[in-house]
Amino acid sequence: MVSGVVPAVEPRIVRTKSGFQVALEQCSGDSAQDVGQGLAQPVRDAAADVLFGTLGALHGSFNDPLSLFDGRADEELRRGLIGEACVYVCYVLYEALTRTSLPQMQSILVVQGACMQALMDQTMPVSELSRYLATESPREEFSGRVCALFGVRETPEMQQRIEAHLRALRLDVRSCTEQIEQRLAHGKARGEKTG
Repeated sequence: MVSGVVPAVEPRIVRTKSGFQVALEQCSGDSAQDVGQGLAQPVRDAAADVLFGTLGALHGSFNDPLSLFDGRADEELRRGLIGEACVYVCYVLYEALTRTSLPQMQSILVVQGACMQALMDQTMPVSELSRYLATESPREEFSGRVCALFGVRETPEMQQRIEAHLRALRLDVRSCTEQIEQRLAHGKARGEKTG
């Protein structure tokens, strides 16, 4: 006997794609440089996100944060903050790529392509990435550099915000590393067939 009652269906949790996944889907090339350049916008977005969170956590410590946006702040300070945030995000991307089967050089090329495009054609020195590779705490490295640029002390709120950002960023980046690995393997295989 069939009852007319329809069992309740649990609504599915739909996870939206990260900016890294969307950018990778829109990327047409399959070389390490192409993939890196395709990831430049999510690198910029993530860098802006961490900088805005950091500025919010430093309220009261830094006079007139709006001066960073209206051109009254020192150009070197702005360039330093943007560069540090982009290198920080690229370090997280590189860290995730090292957990795949990609050769180290391919991972570096992806990260350099992303950072160079994100920084408007300024090359990222490998030594900048090496600072993060040499530390046990990327959060401390990033917050220490930002505080040095501002000439302020790190606050507990700043530590918490950057740590939360780091966790979310790692999840976003790791969600696309398999796609990156597959795309680069496909590009390599295609290059071997045509070469």
